[in-house]
Amino acid sequence: MEIWLILTIICAVLASVAGFFDNALVDNYFNGKRPQIQKCFFGPIYAVISISIFIIYPIFFDVPSFSLSSAFFIALSGVILSLSSIPYYLALKYENTTGTVIFSQLAPVFLLILGALLLGQHISHVQLIAFFVLLSAPLLIVLSTRKRGKKVENKAALLILVHLIIYAFSYISFLLAERGDGMGEKEMPMVMAVAFLLSGRAVFDIVLCLIFKKWRKDYSRVLKKSKYKVLIPLFASAALWITQDALMRYAMLLGQVAVISAIENVIKLLATFLFGLVFTIVWPKFGREKLDKRTVIVHFVATLIAVCGIVLVENPELFGG
Repeated sequence: MEIWLILTIICAVLASVAGFFDNALVDNYFNGKRPQIQKCFFGPIYAVISISIFIIYPIFFDVPSFSLSSAFFIALSGVILSLSSIPYYLALKYENTTGTVIFSQLAPVFLLILGALLLGQHISHVQLIAFFVLLSAPLLIVLSTRKRGKKVENKAALLILVHLIIYAFSYISFLLAERGDGMGEKEMPMVMAVAFLLSGRAVFDIVLCLIFKKWRKDYSRVLKKSKYKVLIPLFASAALWITQDALMRYAMLLGQVAVISAIENVIKLLATFLFGLVFTIVWPKFGREKLDKRTVIVHFVATLIAVCGIVLVENPELFGG
């Protein structure tokens, strides 16, 4: 089995579990508040980790030369990624974890287009058909929602759409800088690349929290009200997302961006659907899934549609692509 495929599977499972932590945080601690105030926690965490890497890595390893432009664009990728998390957090207010993950099936579409335009990766006509199939999965969720819930579902869909567009730009800008495409530069060690990435995220999150005083006040209230218990799921979420993001970016350096994203999304979709059913029954405060017959059937059908789309993406030659 290829290394990039193993990493992609691991990333999918990590992202699935992290999504439930995020949902639980919004439901149990940030409900009725601005969920993006979590940045008051993540900003300093990213800063501590990136500074630690900058100090410790050169002690044990030789750091090859790389340009300031590469470092800048990787840090910029971190800024863009942190920006994308704002609509993501807002979407969690309106949609459960499985629904959010189904909407995220659109990610490969944007990565396919940007990969072709900026990385020179080929798009076949079968792949284009596959991504239209993928589009139908989240569309089914929206159209199947009862009329009174459609407005909320549409808000979630729009927010996830914005999140995914920004998210795609973050990954493409990272790959451009890390591969040195068009720059004639050497590839930066992945650990150092992660440090620059996290430094960009840290700067963005900390600056936002300094600008919005109300964010700091609301975050302080959440800490005190929970008696600082909120820090446990926050640390867990940070560890899962940082690990997932680093592994995903490394996998994308080894294979085709859109294909890796598509495989990761469908495995994440299946894992989230199964985890969601289990968590909702066993640990309701952690899982928030609708278990009525209609919802389960719709999500199952949407999952099958997504799987069909992935088969087309992975094996275009089987269909004349």
